[in-house]
Amino acid sequence: MNGYKVLIVTKNESYISTLKPIIEENNLQVDVIEEWSGTNLEINQYSILFIDHQSFKSFEVFKNQNKLIVIGLLNEKSFELGRQWMLADASDVIILPEEEHRVQKVLDTAKEKISLLQSLDKKESTGKAYAFYSSKGGSGKTLLSAAVGQGLQIFEDSKVAIIDLNAQFGGLDTILGIDHKRSYYDLQPVIKEMNIRHIENIAYKDERTGNVIVLGPQDLAKAEEVTTELIIKLIRICKEHYDYVLLDIPSYFNHITYTALGEADHIYYILTPDSMGLRGYKNTEDSFARFQLGLRNNVSILLNRVHTKNELSKKDIDEMISRPIVSEIRADFFNLQPHVNIGKPFFTSKKEKYSSKALKDIKKFVTSMEK
Repeated sequence: MNGYKVLIVTKNESYISTLKPIIEENNLQVDVIEEWSGTNLEINQYSILFIDHQSFKSFEVFKNQNKLIVIGLLNEKSFELGRQWMLADASDVIILPEEEHRVQKVLDTAKEKISLLQSLDKKESTGKAYAFYSSKGGSGKTLLSAAVGQGLQIFEDSKVAIIDLNAQFGGLDTILGIDHKRSYYDLQPVIKEMNIRHIENIAYKDERTGNVIVLGPQDLAKAEEVTTELIIKLIRICKEHYDYVLLDIPSYFNHITYTALGEADHIYYILTPDSMGLRGYKNTEDSFARFQLGLRNNVSILLNRVHTKNELSKKDIDEMISRPIVSEIRADFFNLQPHVNIGKPFFTSKKEKYSSKALKDIKKFVTSMEK
């Protein structure tokens, strides 16, 4: 464990006197500060964080730290504070001094998680993960992720997995006409030994297109229990076995959104050519800057539902944003909606003639993705 650093953030001397000796006995370097601002500079220095709930302003600062093991500290039982820690993706919560006996076990669990993340970092994968994201609901990202996945499988002879990370509010099952009860939540009990067989056991294989579909849990309580660790491992194992892993990411920003965007090799932001779409995009850029996403020039724009009567033209948008627009998908509701209504795939054959303007645009985009 040499090289791993632990940070204790508290003004409570009792917490410090309890935790510091145990951490040092584990040959871990430990620092102590009174307050934590949550800056990226601080985050990158440490692997494990023990923090008193009175030493920071908002639980929000912890929600998107997928490489930091956060352990909350309380001096008495509190259902509300415990729930907030869990929603903030804390690995555990310890009540001191009552649960001093648990500190060593919590440290052991943290070590295991760090080892898991390190082992995943070392593995090389040949596949690529593409995220489809938009902060504006109803932008068409789920439809596009499904259509692009089918196109890659059909036209590029690629192995494709599509992961629906929208959890309770997913849409891939509706768009594809899938009645499948299992989800990636079912992988939580086997996370330590999880492999591709586990994933394929809970996934849905669409025999019409060849796509493998991994759905999210429909139960809200289960969705809240999904960990960052599970999402990272799910994506990385899929990349080892599929040519493409497409991520349909929720519009709201939570730890799953952040983790998936961070794991993606490329992020396609779905932008509709209107003022609401543009406003959402600009808010997203602020979030990306805050969480250091998209710094590898790996974000581009898919302009969706393009029509001559749109509020904004491609030229207008080009002048207002810095990201490249890589494709324009024309509006084509009356040709696409029948597919959605009956769960019919958008693409099933290389030889089929497609009259839909949108499907022609999507096919063109698919064949240009790796050029």
